[in-house]
Amino acid sequence: MNFGSLGIAKILEEGLMQPAEDLQEATVMAVASREESKAKEFATANSIEKYYGSYQSLIEDKDIDAVYIPLPNGLHYKWAKKAIEAGKHVLCEKPLCSNGFEAFSLYELAKEKNLILLDAYHHSFHPSFLRAKEIINKGEIGEIIEMRGRFTVNIPKPDIRFDFSLSGGAFMDPGCYLVHALIHFFDEYPEIISTQVKTDQDDSRIDIESRAELLIGKKTKVNIHSSIESNEEMKIWLEFFGKEGSLKINNFVRSAWGTLQLSNRDTELKEEPFSKRGTFSHQLEEFSKLIKQGPNKQLENESKNVMKLLDELYIFSDLPIRGEEI
Repeated sequence: MNFGSLGIAKILEEGLMQPAEDLQEATVMAVASREESKAKEFATANSIEKYYGSYQSLIEDKDIDAVYIPLPNGLHYKWAKKAIEAGKHVLCEKPLCSNGFEAFSLYELAKEKNLILLDAYHHSFHPSFLRAKEIINKGEIGEIIEMRGRFTVNIPKPDIRFDFSLSGGAFMDPGCYLVHALIHFFDEYPEIISTQVKTDQDDSRIDIESRAELLIGKKTKVNIHSSIESNEEMKIWLEFFGKEGSLKINNFVRSAWGTLQLSNRDTELKEEPFSKRGTFSHQLEEFSKLIKQGPNKQLENESKNVMKLLDELYIFSDLPIRGEEI
């Protein structure tokens, strides 16, 4: 499988190039940048066969089977759509696009073209994250009463996350990880109870800190907190409180640092370190499997529901939905 990357963002090396080395079936054949000199420099430094000075040129390359999109959020829909229309499978960084309309239309197009579209929530394919879901599904901590999630970072300006035209904001990134988690771990779609947002002094459409309280199935309370302008050190965790115990997932987006902390009636406190193989490697393996076996409806529904809920969180917070295609 020959990959082309639209852009040479920092995430490219960790998100695709290193995993491709692990997976013998995958080759990063081409990269594209709006500045051809940068694409050439990157390709030369990383022994990549082809480089292009436009994203469209890469998409039109008949040797490319799949396209990786590590572009800013607001460009995902446009280029994922163009890639699918050109007959390419698409692995797109999260969040998949800017709003629910875009997400639903992209999956419909991929279905029409018989192609794979994968929303890159890489951590969800990691054995430790799968183990966490197993703990919850098997009732190892009993019926879940509450879930809490936090992803707060301090991102200096200027940065794309503060740019409304590029679909920035705390709910969008990093909050989308928390929204994905609550969609991933529970079968029922949540109801929004309340939100609190702090907006950017330079652009009131951008939420720099966002909190939300939700309810799942009239019985499970959810609280999520995301920020792109935190005064504290980075915090990334999920907590689940059941009637018979608790589970905490620390640093779930980084397998090298991650741990599961389980406490229930059989175990006072057990900490399981994540396996060290990277989350992105497991993701690329899953993407390759989907291309061979066909789309996974559960993954598609999770992706669409994440974007749908992000729209609803912004509407509830009296902030505009992101993107032009609404």
